Amino acid sequence: NLNPGIYSDMEDVGTRDLNMPMLAALAWTPTDKLMWVAAFNLDPRRDVPIIGGIGARWRFADKWTLSAVLPKPVVEYQVCPDATLFAGGELVGGAWRVSETLGSRSGRPAVDDQMLSYREIRVGGGFRTKLGERLTASVEGGWAMDRRFIYDRARLLVNGEGAAYFGLSLNVRF
Repeated sequence: NLNPGIYSDMEDVGTRDLNMPMLAALAWTPTDKLMWVAAFNLDPRRDVPIIGGIGARWRFADKWTLSAVLPKPVVEYQVCPDATLFAGGELVGGAWRVSETLGSRSGRPAVDDQMLSYREIRVGGGFRTKLGERLTASVEGGWAMDRRFIYDRARLLVNGEGAAYFGLSLNVRF
């Protein structure tokens, strides 16, 4: 899975703002209730360029599934064939280039035109439902416990306070 795009604060956009993080995953299903997964997310611009590892997705009881796979380990309960409740954690982040004058405007010129890595650890829950053969909607929310902003070359770490998060998504599969 490739995710090409402009990873920028959208000021002074140029070719240095282009990036293409990628996700690679392998799965092995020895039984209908267990799947082993090896997944890795690569973003060479991030302060931690490779995130991932080995995990499992295990249907341990009727209507209950444990998905112990980074970046989003969750426990799921199937309310009905087309709807699922879930709760767990999530590791979120990415890397973006900031403006050539961001630091100068905020009293920290060392961060001008730098790569900013953002990382947060979340806990929360949500609801996902199928709206059609290829269409899924979900709503989720919770608390971001640990938020970090890292300017790698400037050797600056800014710890953010915890914050609530909320998401609403509509996904189409082709």
